[in-house]
Parts: sequence; structure tokens; C-alpha cells
Amino acid sequence: MRLFRAVATDRDGNKYAGTFEAESQASALQMLKAEGYTAITLEEIDKTDAERETKSHRSAVLKPPAEDAPKGPNWGKAVVQRGGKSKSAGILVPVAAGLAALVVIPLAILSFAPGKPKGKPEEVLKEYYALEFSGAFDKQFALFSKRQRELLGPAGDYAKKRKEDREAGAKRRAQAQAQAAEASGEEQAPDDAPSLQELKILEQKTLSAEAMSYVTRGGYQEQWLFELTAEDRLWKIGEARRLSLVPVVPRKIVRAVPESETPAAKPAGIQDMKEQALDMLEKAHASGKVSDEDYEMKKKKIESV
Repeated sequence: MRLFRAVATDRDGNKYAGTFEAESQASALQMLKAEGYTAITLEEIDKTDAERETKSHRSAVLKPPAEDAPKGPNWGKAVVQRGGKSKSAGILVPVAAGLAALVVIPLAILSFAPGKPKGKPEEVLKEYYALEFSGAFDKQFALFSKRQRELLGPAGDYAKKRKEDREAGAKRRAQAQAQAAEASGEEQAPDDAPSLQELKILEQKTLSAEAMSYVTRGGYQEQWLFELTAEDRLWKIGEARRLSLVPVVPRKIVRAVPESETPAAKPAGIQDMKEQALDMLEKAHASGKVSDEDYEMKKKKIESV
């Protein structure tokens, strides 16, 4: 008789492994089929290897019963018997699967559950404005959430549109300054470089945050509201809305006047610009876009020009 090792499944799909004797490989397959098993693998092995394997299974899997428990006829035998018919193997498979599930499922939950984002939301917004002022819109695009990026479109299109808007805004501002200088007869000072005046976190939760920013650029002060969300354990900008846009009074270039000369009266153009600025400020205050404190401060600044 020859010795064979087989891995097979029963009618319920349970998998078994074991060794048994048969006259030939064809006879071994017939024996498995007769017992209701379907062979997955079947190979002939040496009897010495089989004895070593049986000892390994016995020491690794079997546990002796309690001292006072009766020892049945199958105690001490290998878990897998001839053709895999032993009930021990059938018990071993679901128990092992259950233990594996106890370990794998919690690990999977920990892996896919959203974790607390690294860093602070204000750090992301400072980086956003640094890229904004430098014109690196392609890098700025990566700071938005996945949903927001889908709404904005491809990164290349976003960067191109932002650059075009920036250039158009600068052109309009230059034309407005030239017209103001012509009307007033005084040379207008160039706008200050764009800057982030204030940034404050309104509310921060574990996976979301709200922030407010005040920015000056292009002759205006802008107020923005940001909503941030956690994504891949990083803070991402989910939405950005501009709440207000208030013009900044243009500065004029002050030149030294000799004491012997009497300062000329302010041209009528300056007074017109002051009235326009005050009118816009009044409307912004009435609509609630400018707080009472900012209104008083800006009003005094305009009137002092």
C-alpha cells in the first residue's frame, strides 16, 4: 500500500487535510469521492514524513483532557484522520476563523476609522494665504478637500483661472488709481502688498472647524469664512466664502513743502473720493458687513484724509 496526503472539501465546503493509504492515486481519488469529499490536492508521501507530521500535529493542536475526565478511544490521535473524517478538524476550522475575526475586524475598524487630524487648522489657512499671495495656485489646490476639488475641476484649470482673475483685478485697480490721480491732480501711492491681517478659529471639533480671516489686497479689505474638515488625518479646506469687501482709502504721496510756500487747498477730487468712501462704508455698516467697531475706526480714518 502507498501513502497519500490530501487536501479536500466536503459537501458543505469545509476544508480538511489528512493522510491515508491506497493502492494507487486513482484508488485514492475514488476513496475520497466515496466518502463525499472533493480533492483539492493529492500527493504521495514517504511514511517517515507522515509519522513526523502526525507528531507535529499532536503536539501543536491536541490538548489532554482534565485529569478527572474519561479518556475516549480517540484521545491522543492526530486531529486529521483518514480522509479528513475526524470531527476535530471540522471544529478547528470555525474556531480558528472566529479567533482570526476577533483580531482582524478591530484592526480594520482602526485602519479605516477617521482619526484626529495632524497639526492645527490655522496652519493650513496660513499656508493657503502664503500660496495665494505668491500665485502658487497649483499647490494651493491640494489644500482643498476631495469634494471641493471635484467642484473646482482639474488643478490646471483652477490655477489658470485664478491667475487670469488676479491679472484682471490688478489691471482694473491700476486703471482706477490712474483715474483718481487724474481727477485729484495728486499722485496715488501704490497699494500695499497683500497681507493676512487677522486669522481666528471660531469653532473647532475633532473632525471639523470654522475660521474667519481678514485680508487686505488690491485696495480692499476682505472678510472670509472657512469651513475645514478632516481628510486622511489632515486638515482640508471644505469651503471658503467671502463675507464682505470694503475699499481701503487710497493713500496719496506726501511731498515735503518748503516753509515759505503756503500749502494749497485740497483739490475737489479728494473731497469727492472721501464722500464716496464714506457712502460705501455707511452701506456696508447698514447691511451688517462691517461691525460697529470697524465702522467707527474706518470712518475716522477716512475723515482724517
